[in-house]
Amino acid sequence: MARPRDPDLDDRILRCTRELLGEGGLAAVSLAEVARRAGVGRPTVYRRYADVDALAMAVLHADLEASFQEIMARGLRAPTAEGKLLESARHFFTYYARDREVSRALLQRSLFARPPWAEQFAVQTWAFLGWLADELASAEDLRPEVDRSLVAQAYFGFYLSVAIAGTTGMLPDVEAQIALLRPVLAQHLEGLLVRD
Repeated sequence: MARPRDPDLDDRILRCTRELLGEGGLAAVSLAEVARRAGVGRPTVYRRYADVDALAMAVLHADLEASFQEIMARGLRAPTAEGKLLESARHFFTYYARDREVSRALLQRSLFARPPWAEQFAVQTWAFLGWLADELASAEDLRPEVDRSLVAQAYFGFYLSVAIAGTTGMLPDVEAQIALLRPVLAQHLEGLLVRD
């Protein structure tokens, strides 16, 4: 009978992978070095992850899930649609800004993920966008007939392009990212808002 997975060991392996990503991107990660840092034998890592790509995607999945859970637990407090979308963006821009090297590597992997990670990333993303659409239901300035799901999906495209620019260094900090995203969102929402 197989032994159950040890979540503490899994967390340690992912933490060591994240450290290596921060030190030198994907080029710095090897299954052997992760095993050495985690204080386990190589077969322990090899049994869990087929290659470096699988390790990087596991880190991405865990990090995104933690970030999603954090914002979903708190909720979006802004009363307007633009305010809610900018609040969401700020949360994730701040997450990515913590370690740009790791963020760059993980974003690259997420955008070009292969199965099964592509499906896992899609499931996470669609779940978050569904939650965001629900949050937009309380936006006091969106017209009642506006499809909140479409607003959330359009936002994701705008947000992702700015997030990429932030992790590549084109935008120096979170405030610069927000400054770029704000007028784009304002223009997008212009025709969707209640008018006096």
